Amino acid sequence: MPSGDVWSLTGTDVFVTATFCLLFVEIVKATRTGRGEILNHAFSTLTFVAALVEFLLLKGFTTSAFFLLVAMCLFDVLAGYTISIVSARRDFAIPGAD
Repeated sequence: MPSGDVWSLTGTDVFVTATFCLLFVEIVKATRTGRGEILNHAFSTLTFVAALVEFLLLKGFTTSAFFLLVAMCLFDVLAGYTISIVSARRDFAIPGAD
């Protein structure tokens, strides 16, 4: 680095970075509307719940990297439902929903 510091990249760092890229893909997929999106939201919710249970109850899962993955799962769930609600309001033009 120009500052003289050495930045070492671990396998965990690469994994978390790749997961952020996949989160972007999931957020883009959440903007679509259709029957399959309800199933996608359900799977996202189940993935979040499973990851949270693993983080809280199982040995070896209580790491900062896994916490970031759990947080990304939560963000995916919240963003997916929020985007669906906003687009549904726009599509059905609910009076007074502004």
